[in-house]
Amino acid sequence: QDFPLVRLGSSRDGGYLIDKRLLGNDLLTFGISGDWKFEKDWKRLSTPSCQIAAFDGSIGAVKFLVDAVTSTFRLHKPDLVMRNWFVLFDYFRFLKKETSFHQKFVTHNTVDGAHETFANALRNYSLTHPVFLKMDIEGNEYELLNAIIDHKASLIGIAIEFHDPLTNIEAIKGFASDICMNITN
Repeated sequence: QDFPLVRLGSSRDGGYLIDKRLLGNDLLTFGISGDWKFEKDWKRLSTPSCQIAAFDGSIGAVKFLVDAVTSTFRLHKPDLVMRNWFVLFDYFRFLKKETSFHQKFVTHNTVDGAHETFANALRNYSLTHPVFLKMDIEGNEYELLNAIIDHKASLIGIAIEFHDPLTNIEAIKGFASDICMNITN
C-alpha cells in the first residue's frame, strides 16, 4: 500500500517515517532522552490545537543542568558544551512549555512517583483520541506490547523503535499481527 510519508525527527536515530495524513492528531510519546526533534516536527506540522503528552523518567532539568555545567569544563569539546547548554535551554523553551512533559517511566502495571501505566498515560492527560504513539524506550517496549494491543482502538498510528529485534522476532510478529494496522518500515 502507498503511504504519503514524511520524515519527522532526526535524520539519524530518533527519526521516523510517518503517514502525513496522521499529523494533527494528538501525540503520546515515550522515551525522549535529549532529542525531542520528532515532537517539535509533529507540533510544527500539526494543527495549533494538537496536544503532546511526553514521558521519560530518565531526563529532567537537574540532569540537563548537570550535563551543561560539567561540559563547560571540557574546553577541548566546544560543540559538546554548546549542545548541552542548548538542550537545557530548549528543555524549558519547548519540552516544558509546548508539551505536557512528565518525568516518569511508562510501564504495564506500576504506578508510583516514578512510573505511570500505559492505560493511565493514554487516558489521563487531556489527549483527544485516537492518538499517535511514538516509543523509543531502549528495550522496554516489549513490556508494553500487550497494553498497546488492549488499547489499539485509541490509537491512530504507532512509531516504535524495536531494540534487539532478532532476539524478539516472535513478539514483534505477534504484535504486528494483533495490532491490525498497516505497516511501513
